Amino acid sequence: MASSASAVRSGELMARIGGEEFAWLMPEANQDGAHAAAERVRRAIQGTPFDVAGTLTISAGVCSNAQAHTGEQLVGLADQALYWSKQSGRNTTLIYTRDTQRVRSTPAPSSCPPRPMRRRRAGVCHCGTPSR
Repeated sequence: MASSASAVRSGELMARIGGEEFAWLMPEANQDGAHAAAERVRRAIQGTPFDVAGTLTISAGVCSNAQAHTGEQLVGLADQALYWSKQSGRNTTLIYTRDTQRVRSTPAPSSCPPRPMRRRRAGVCHCGTPSR
């Protein structure tokens, strides 16, 4: 993808790790910088019409070295954030944190009020946890 390839800076690596999944290693970026970069690519892809497919969207999961102890764990936690992103309605970028893990693991209250000025997605509480 041209939008994502042009976003990769010197010293970074973007590679396909699955059928439709890519990993973007940013050794010099902190968590907020990585999130901002993923958001720039997400918005660029969303805003670019493709001749054959029309408009595309992506979901992204971000995790920093501070959250993981090994490379394998880093990929696994970023994949968890990607899963949450898809589960939350897609076309979003979410960051893995231990706090997010606790919130996502807590069932939504049955009478959770809707958050004003935010679209509710079917099956997902405004706090991001799946509704039961």
